[in-house]
Amino acid sequence: SYDNQKRHFLKILSTIDLKQLDEDRQGILLDYCFTWLEDPVYPTAVKMFSMQIIYNYIKIEPLLARELAAVIETQFNDATPGFKNRGEKILKELYKIID
Repeated sequence: SYDNQKRHFLKILSTIDLKQLDEDRQGILLDYCFTWLEDPVYPTAVKMFSMQIIYNYIKIEPLLARELAAVIETQFNDATPGFKNRGEKILKELYKIID
């Protein structure tokens, strides 16, 4: 299915050094990842890899840390155990950047 393809593609992208992409491609990828992370129709795995990719980018460019933290926090209460597990780990790191 399309979601399976997206999950596999995002899994690969979550492991690469985002500095390998030019700024335009980074921007496109981040836009898609935020869309998939915020939209309830996407499966947990797609959200988790999107979250990881955005976090990987924040390690290069910390400006998006507050935005990612807010998106994770907004969904946290209704989330699956997998989302909560990944979300907690990433939030812990984001709070270090934000504070």
